[in-house]
Amino acid sequence: MKPTEQDISAVDISRRRMMLMGCSGMAVAPMALAQNAVANAVQPKSSMANIDACEYGVKADGKTDNFTAIQRIFDEVIPETGGLVQFPAGTCVCSGRIVSRAKPIIMLGAGCGSTIFMFTGETEDTVGFMFDQQNYPNTLQVRNLSLVTNQQETGDALTINYTPEDCMSMRVVERVFLENLTIVGKDIAQHGFRNGVVLRHVNSPFMLNVCVSGRQPAAGMENRTHTDACFKLIAGANGESMPVQAGLMKCSGYNSKFGVNLIGAHEGLVVTAGNFVECGVGISQNCGPGEGIFPELEDLPDGGIRPGIWVSDTHCNVFVAGVYLQDVVQGFIHDCLIYKAPDAVQDCSGIRLAHCADIKIHNSNFVSHTREGRFEGVHAEKNSSRCQVFNNTFTWTDASLHFERGTTRFHCWDNIAQGGMSGDVIDEGEKNFYRDLGKDNWRETETVS
Repeated sequence: MKPTEQDISAVDISRRRMMLMGCSGMAVAPMALAQNAVANAVQPKSSMANIDACEYGVKADGKTDNFTAIQRIFDEVIPETGGLVQFPAGTCVCSGRIVSRAKPIIMLGAGCGSTIFMFTGETEDTVGFMFDQQNYPNTLQVRNLSLVTNQQETGDALTINYTPEDCMSMRVVERVFLENLTIVGKDIAQHGFRNGVVLRHVNSPFMLNVCVSGRQPAAGMENRTHTDACFKLIAGANGESMPVQAGLMKCSGYNSKFGVNLIGAHEGLVVTAGNFVECGVGISQNCGPGEGIFPELEDLPDGGIRPGIWVSDTHCNVFVAGVYLQDVVQGFIHDCLIYKAPDAVQDCSGIRLAHCADIKIHNSNFVSHTREGRFEGVHAEKNSSRCQVFNNTFTWTDASLHFERGTTRFHCWDNIAQGGMSGDVIDEGEKNFYRDLGKDNWRETETVS
């Protein structure tokens, strides 16, 4: 259904509608709608208190420990109706984790990059912010802050929790807005958070201009254990599946196992203008409770995620997979650059699909910068079917396409393989069809070794 002007201009734009619009071909909708929603969301409600953190003892002098003063604001100063807390420019040292429960909150820094929170706690429960925003309709907005740690992989920088009941009932939609955030270690060669942004049961969060850097690892995948994920979104656990639909616009992630890791969702992601470098997997979405790079396949009761994913104008530096999807039905990956990093030595894939269907991959570039290990552009496994791969360029790939046994009904056309490698198609499936650039006829291919 085509949206009306009233739908587009509404403040409470649902991510479900945004995803459906995207999957119907409206390429500009995800970015435009997200920016509009974030811009409107920053206006505080009249019932919320306006709180200047300096008036309650917070000092951004880079020396004073502000833990007690900031925690008091969240515990005692903000009324139940919520509050807008303004922090000054400078560095606010904090020796403990700040916890807020069940209140509408807006946290504002003095300007983009001007307000820095330096967390000095040495254990995982003494760093970062934790917001338990239970009990509808509590909302959370965080803007214009930098979260920094001077410790080695302690805890999570920003954690936001809602209840599974609210998530499943769709009552948590559009309640989390994150904009202009930087999360990094003071010295990325030594310091870093375990996770950057962790969202549990948060339906339809908007994240715009959020940059997360993990601790700088040594070369090679075996040493990539310092930082788990830049963005970790947990929808369901113990095999449950919940309707989380997340949007990341102009977000970046560096030096971690995962750039974006969405676990246990039966809907999906919108990633636009992203940049995920030195990450084991750039973007991962799976429906099961496992958190490994390739968790074991578990079928969803409803047969897959609908709609699944939209990734556009995004760069991924490949160590295992640029984009890895499991049990995803319906999605778009287009206008992306996925390349194998110069220091990647193991086999990897640009896009890896497991038990997926109706995924369109087009107008993207797959490039290998190293001859160490094997690099395949698109690798499909575990009964993937009905996907389309077209108008892509594969440069120096060992195989542009690799379809394992059990894959079927892939349609691939107008793709270009170039560079020193042949870019062969390896087709071990059945009823997959191909059309060469400039040709009109479809053909089936046998396995190419």
